[in-house]
Amino acid sequence: MSRKKKEQPLIKTDCEACADRRYYGGCSKDGCPWLESQIPMGSVTYSEAITKHFFRYKELRPRVNQAVKKYEGPWTNMGHIPRMQTARKMTRCFTEKDTSRYHAVMYLLTSSFDLFARILGCFSEDGLWLNRARVLDISPHNKALFNAACEIYSGNEQKLIGELGNRGTIGDAAFQLILTALMVSQYGPAVLSLAP
Repeated sequence: MSRKKKEQPLIKTDCEACADRRYYGGCSKDGCPWLESQIPMGSVTYSEAITKHFFRYKELRPRVNQAVKKYEGPWTNMGHIPRMQTARKMTRCFTEKDTSRYHAVMYLLTSSFDLFARILGCFSEDGLWLNRARVLDISPHNKALFNAACEIYSGNEQKLIGELGNRGTIGDAAFQLILTALMVSQYGPAVLSLAP
């Protein structure tokens, strides 16, 4: 006697890539085409975008849900935006500076004054040289952010996602910032203006 397979739930969305598709693991594409069109228009909230993008990573779901509940906005403090603007000016002739990956790296590296001070020597008009950073005696929080920025800058986002489950090396505050940076890297700086 054969047993009936349990039907997988249908996730409803307006996206043609997902419509009438039954799956548990989320979108099979690298990045969600539906989010790519919705984020620049501000048609989704931050929590909707994060939840949808990271849905396929089952091991991260509890931590992502916790981060979404605690989310108060993308900026760590009043100085975060001016530090990011200063970093952009310091690399004004750098041709790759308007990529989403560059914005994600700048977002992480300018999140605290201490981290920003440690990476000031990395900026030049011809690029960003992360090997010049002063990382001796860096706090665990800033070390996690710096390592994440290095992974994003070198295009190793999947490796970084694999490391996000480790609470020992990536605390909750760093986890929140890294999630946002990964979204910026994938969908652009418009992520930073989404409503919570």
